[in-house]
Order: sequence, then C-alpha cells, then structure tokens
Amino acid sequence: MRKKNYLPLLGFITPLILNLLPLQLGAFIATLIALLILGLQIDKYQSGNNNFISHLFTGASFALLIKAGFPDLAEPELIIYILLFLSLLINFWHKKDKKELPFKIILLLALSLPLLSSYLHFGSLLIWLPIIAMILAIIAKKAAHYRDLNWLWNENPIFAILLTGGIISTLVYTGVFSPLSLIFSAVIILAIISYIYYSYARKKEQSSTQTAQIEAEKQEKEKKIMETKKKKERDKKEFLNNILAANLEPYRQDLIISNLKKQVIWGPTLNEAINFSKEIVSSSYIDNELEKTISFIDSLLDKIEQEKKASTIYTGENELKHKLLNVKNLLKK
Repeated sequence: MRKKNYLPLLGFITPLILNLLPLQLGAFIATLIALLILGLQIDKYQSGNNNFISHLFTGASFALLIKAGFPDLAEPELIIYILLFLSLLINFWHKKDKKELPFKIILLLALSLPLLSSYLHFGSLLIWLPIIAMILAIIAKKAAHYRDLNWLWNENPIFAILLTGGIISTLVYTGVFSPLSLIFSAVIILAIISYIYYSYARKKEQSSTQTAQIEAEKQEKEKKIMETKKKKERDKKEFLNNILAANLEPYRQDLIISNLKKQVIWGPTLNEAINFSKEIVSSSYIDNELEKTISFIDSLLDKIEQEKKASTIYTGENELKHKLLNVKNLLKK
C-alpha cells in the first residue's frame, strides 16, 4: 500500500536526480528516454494508476528545463513570465478542482516555463529541450485527465508557436537563414497560424452549434414534460368531476370480465382512473371527494363479483383487486 502512495512522488523525483549526475547532453537524453520507457513498463502493473505516469513525465519535463538552463535571464523577462504565469494561474484557479491541487500547480509551471526557456534559447539547438519539455508536460496532463487544465491545450496554440520557433531557431543556428528562407519561414508561420485560427474557429462554431442543439433539445423536453403534466392535471380534474357527479360508466366500461376465457382485463382509461384515485385518497382532506372515490373503487370490486360466474380466480383478477384494495387501505394509514 505504501508503495502505491509513494510511487508517484518517486516518479517525479527520479528524472530530476539525473541533473545531479555528470552526464553529457546526449547521455542525459538517452538516460531520460530509457527512464520514461521503464516507467511506462512499470505503469502496466499499476492497475491503470495514471498518477505515476503524470508525475514521471512532469519530473522529466522539469529535468529537461533544468538541463537547458536559463541563460542571460534578466528582470524584464522574469517579470513578463511571472505576469504570464499569474494570469494562467488565475484562469486555472477559477476552474480548479481541489483534488491534487499542489501537483496541478506544478504541472501548470511545467506547461508555461518552456515559453521562457524557448525565448532564452532562441538561435540555439537547445531550444528543442523546452519544446520536448512542453510535450512531456502535455502528456502528463493528458495522463492525469485533469479537465480543469484542458483549456491550456485545447484552446491555446502555444505548442504550435513553440514548434515554429524551434524550426526558425534551427535555421538561425545552422546559418541558412537567408532572405529566401525568411520568406519561406514567414509563409509557413502564416499557414500554421491560419490553420490554427481556422481549426479554433471551426471548433468554436461546432461547439456553439452543439450547445444550441442541446439547449433546444432540453427546452423541447421540458416543454413536453410540462404539456404531459398539464394534461395529467386536466385528466385528473375531469376524473374528479366525473366521480363527484356519479358519472362512473366511462371507467366501468373499461373493465371487462370474460367468463369463457376466465380473465379480468382493463384498459388505460381505468388504469389511469385508479392512479388518480390513489392520488386523491393520499392528498385530499375533503370528505366528499374521499367518499366518492372509495365508492368508485367499491363499484369496480362489485362489478367483478357480480359478473364473475365461476368460483375460480380469473387471470388478472388478483392483480386488479390488489390495486383497488391498496387505494382503500390508504384511508387506514
């Protein structure tokens, strides 16, 4: 049991320990990859415990950011990042679920720090470390299924911008950033931005359409429920008026006793009348209504006894009598 409790914490800390080892960048990345593969294998035996994977990948994200470092970090960049993080934190805090709150804030750091790191490493191949760190943080968020952090990935093109920045940074580093490649890169960036905007607009439109459809279906359902309720009230009022006026034939006629088939059958009109009788006896305190309702029930019981010609129990007889007697027994409670 203790192993399960501490395994996620171990998964978070282990990648960070790699930064304490005197490893070259290539060996560091290879070791980190091996560690992640091992972690995925361990997770297979954790009965779907995604906390381990989310902590492991978040720790790996921080390990990459630390390995890349934050060179030439000046106050303006730090202030801008802090303001950005606080704005993300406020947005997240508005949607927060208190479960796993400390780790969610750490994960939010892992999702936002690559922005600062990428800016500081622009023009160097080290820019790919924060980009990979962002990918690992995204995997960690998806593994943990944190719905209150979905907005950061589903509605924000940060990752696409980082990827584009990585390509441009690589071109700058390799020295092939000529005017022609600048134009080419600008076209690529515009195409990516256009695609992101189009995808986001389409998704938003689909979401709005779906929301409107759900709302329309909800209103239609509520309308039908209200109409059914009003109809039931009208039918109940009509039934009460009928029994007060001793107009019982519409309901008695819906009760048929077949002596040849030895069956007692009744239709929806009588079944609804019995339900109304039950409601009246349960809720009414007007003696005249109660007396007339019980008289109606007695008339149905009398009809069964009068029209039956055999002494055996007919099919359906006990069921109907049980319904009728239940109504009468409500007065005794």
